[in-house]
Amino acid sequence: MILAFDVEGFAKWICIVTRMVLCSLIHARSDKLHSFGLKYFGPGLSCILQRPESFFTDSRDVYFHRNPFENLPTMTTTLHVFEEPARVEQSLANSNWLRKTYPDLNMKDMYPRNIICSGTTLGGKPAMDMYARAMVHQFDVTQSTRLGGDQGHNNFLIHTNKLVGIPNITNITIHEKGRGLVNTVGLIAKLRGPLSEVGLLRNGTVWNSDGTISPVVHMFDRDQELKDIQHNRSLEELAKWNELLHQYSSS
Repeated sequence: MILAFDVEGFAKWICIVTRMVLCSLIHARSDKLHSFGLKYFGPGLSCILQRPESFFTDSRDVYFHRNPFENLPTMTTTLHVFEEPARVEQSLANSNWLRKTYPDLNMKDMYPRNIICSGTTLGGKPAMDMYARAMVHQFDVTQSTRLGGDQGHNNFLIHTNKLVGIPNITNITIHEKGRGLVNTVGLIAKLRGPLSEVGLLRNGTVWNSDGTISPVVHMFDRDQELKDIQHNRSLEELAKWNELLHQYSSS
């Protein structure tokens, strides 16, 4: 996971903190599970206090079509979360993350709900601080070390309204799948077929279902054509950076 901040100019969407590092900056108890939770969300706790708005996002399978903070209203105590294009019952992994982590949870109530992706969450400083602390607390409470377990925690918190009414979060906006800031496309490729065949990938660009360009694309590597496009783009950008570094070192 990386963390993007709203700062001036081009740096608005520079992602500067990785999920797996900087845990030493957080004052934590010595027990393993608390540290495990901090490994995922501790970097956010250490940094969001210095920025007005923050965006928690995965790194390996995310890219930007545009600045994610552009044209957003003030969101001091607002949390923005984003649906995936499937219900809990359509994903064995998501069902297991909830069922095995929360054995007393009524799964019949959870199965028809849309999956909320833990890989992308955005909000104002107070809201994101409280969200990060709530996620770390879930690692403490459940003692879960399952790979991807943060997805289960995220859906538990949102769908059981555990974040409603807590300090510093006055509004939780759930963005409908395929609309708005983030388009999480992984399960589209799995359940419906290649993005180009369902009309969401055209001329190398991912589109929302409402006909707008997706500002942030998540899980792009689940679609082979889009993965290849991004791989080639990365090689082109790397070549540009290498050329700039060569020019700088030669000057």
